[in-house]
Amino acid sequence: MRLKEETKISRGVYKIENLQNKMVYIGSSGNIEKRWEKHKTDLLQNKHHSYKLQEAFNEYMDLNNFKFEVVELVDNTKLHLLKREQFYIDKYNAFTDGYNCCEYSINPKYVKFNVKKLRNKKTTCKYIKVPRELIYANTIGDKRISCFSYFVFHTCLNMRSFYNCNYLIEWCGFKPKRNKGAMNDKFKQVFTWFYDNGLIHNYDDSNYSEKDFTEKNTVIVDLNRDWIFPEKQFGMVFDFEIDLIKEYSEKNRLQLDKRITHATVLLVLAYIRCNIRYRAMECYELVYEIKKAPEIFYKKYNEIAIDLGVPERICSKCVDILCDLQILEMAAMPRFKDDDGNWHTDSTIFANKYKYVQDNKTKEPVLYEGYDVKREIKYGKKIVASKSFTKVSKKNYENMEETKINESNGKI
Repeated sequence: MRLKEETKISRGVYKIENLQNKMVYIGSSGNIEKRWEKHKTDLLQNKHHSYKLQEAFNEYMDLNNFKFEVVELVDNTKLHLLKREQFYIDKYNAFTDGYNCCEYSINPKYVKFNVKKLRNKKTTCKYIKVPRELIYANTIGDKRISCFSYFVFHTCLNMRSFYNCNYLIEWCGFKPKRNKGAMNDKFKQVFTWFYDNGLIHNYDDSNYSEKDFTEKNTVIVDLNRDWIFPEKQFGMVFDFEIDLIKEYSEKNRLQLDKRITHATVLLVLAYIRCNIRYRAMECYELVYEIKKAPEIFYKKYNEIAIDLGVPERICSKCVDILCDLQILEMAAMPRFKDDDGNWHTDSTIFANKYKYVQDNKTKEPVLYEGYDVKREIKYGKKIVASKSFTKVSKKNYENMEETKINESNGKI
């Protein structure tokens, strides 16, 4: 999409036309060339004031789908310029059948208000599926799931997206910092892994360079569908859970360990969800199947820390936060003594607080009323206590359960 070489660029009215459907946006400016550069920058950074034009651009993420054209040069007053803009808005029906957000050219304040109001109504995807390989990539920091979610929420129909260093970092809930080892470098490390493992690649097939990851560059990329929408081995996280975690982090920032952010909590949640085993729906309510395969995951915190590349204490605190938010429920197995008299910490059991299943008609996730987390934990404890490597703790577990029963019956 280029300006016509024979056209003198100055004051006037211009048109941006979608070559796919012939819909247009009409505008005017005292410096058309500079204004066009502003349009391109805003579109690439996903912040154009016309939500209609932005949504059309986001469908393909390609400026070549649009044609920029000067329709009339105007050397008169600003009022006359706006009148000529209004003439072309009416001529092309750019408000009702085009990309203009305001019916009248002389009231830009209305446009800003209307755009803000409509943007708040935009829907988001219901969930993200985080690939197991990314969750276990424990050498690239704890921002990897937040960064991945950015691309899921910014994926177009043709599996194309874009990123700008500052915009992406701010969208993920952090402040860009260019100091060595600071926030920009942490995200840069994740991006290098994304490119190296084929999750994304530049749409023009140019090689990725860390120098491109700056606030001045906006890069259009093609996404790997198998990564963005994995069919197996993934951890599912819902959009409302991401919002809950961010909100909790903002409200309790001063009380949290400085090493814990919403990105860390999100990483731990994706890890646990990826490892919880799920029963087939056709045998979900069968008692035999429940006892045989409760929907739980159990592991020691020190082993989780190694898998994620996050300190053990941080993993434990993140689980506490997820339990406070009523997203997960956990149960710690009792410590046990081996034959040599040494005490050991047993596994911790994790389970979802609720369960979503796919509706057969709408194909949307709906809350499953028959799920009982207490029942899953109950049978999960018996499974863990029966494992060969925890035989010593099994006796302690049975004693603990017997003590609870006696206490509930008023016996000591």
